[in-house]
Amino acid sequence: MLTRSDKVADGARGRRHGDVTHAGPPGRGIVAGLTAIFDVLVLNLVLLVGTAGIVTLPVTVSATVTALERWRVGGEDRVLLEFLAAVRSRPLLRRTVAVGVPLFAVVVAGEEVHFFAGRAGVAAHACLGLGVASLVISLVSLGYVFVLAARHPSAKPVELWALCARLALRNVFTTGPLFLVEIAVASFLVLFDTPLVLVGVPVLLLQAMRLTAQLGIRRSEKT
Repeated sequence: MLTRSDKVADGARGRRHGDVTHAGPPGRGIVAGLTAIFDVLVLNLVLLVGTAGIVTLPVTVSATVTALERWRVGGEDRVLLEFLAAVRSRPLLRRTVAVGVPLFAVVVAGEEVHFFAGRAGVAAHACLGLGVASLVISLVSLGYVFVLAARHPSAKPVELWALCARLALRNVFTTGPLFLVEIAVASFLVLFDTPLVLVGVPVLLLQAMRLTAQLGIRRSEKT
């Protein structure tokens, strides 16, 4: 069960896993930057391969977020080791359910909006409004689901979803718009130029959502 101490630990862990820069010669900074780029590309490639199948998508996304949580600029092997360690060390079924159900909820809400978008009548408009509301809540909750599922792999899915929904509603006017903008920008880039998928857009989207969720968690701790 997720307790308040778990939430406090989330903030501390987020601070420990934030981006760290070290002073040093300019050449070292260039090498570190190039290494970070390679890390992103490798992790992005693994993410694309893992999400090719619907069944493996939740586990791959969760393992990628876990690798981003632990990531230090240490070379390709380090990133891959973090990803593989996350895949092997976490309960497979519970993680699939915890992440897969919210992803499925987004798909269902999106289909509902698409179905009622072109229909007339009061009932259709009401269903469209409910669909839009469900889609927005599902999207702004995803970041919290990804982060908390990575940090609390043994948490019960129902408790995890309830906590993520509370965080999303509590921060709906702060992190909510940020999540929507991040998802919209990534979607636009992919639709505008599909090969951008290969240069890190999926991983960068997960990283942006992770940082936004971390902001929401910290903000909730202070209230």
